Amino acid sequence: MKAYFLDLYRGAVSLLDGMLVTLQALFSPVVTEQYPRRAAVLSPHFRGSLKLARDGQGQLLCTACGLCARSCPSTCLSVQGEKPAGAGRKFPATFVYDISRCSFCGTCVTGCPFGAVVFTPVRTRVSASRDAFLLELCPGAEEPFRPHT
Repeated sequence: MKAYFLDLYRGAVSLLDGMLVTLQALFSPVVTEQYPRRAAVLSPHFRGSLKLARDGQGQLLCTACGLCARSCPSTCLSVQGEKPAGAGRKFPATFVYDISRCSFCGTCVTGCPFGAVVFTPVRTRVSASRDAFLLELCPGAEEPFRPHT
């Protein structure tokens, strides 16, 4: 009989303890993001999609050396360069970025000696076609993609 009342007491204490936790959560501030209705503030170190950086005159910093493609563990970058007549350096003719294979590790960004490959703050890209994830970042494209807002 004594064990019965001891179990009953322990059950009531456990129930009250659980209700106290629930009440604390009920009156604590909300931490849920209401994305996509309200965009979250991203960290300055957020790793989004890649893009090619430009200098002050608007020229690409990329010299098509291919170090970013060779350092990428996911092999999601492909760079082909050409040296135009009269130019002092190579420029990328094609710079294909397969975002579906990218692990966003950052080795291409840190491995670029010219700082030509940078992350963008774009955090979502949605499509039903795999071809939509093959992005051409060469000079012909001003913006390689447009985020959905």
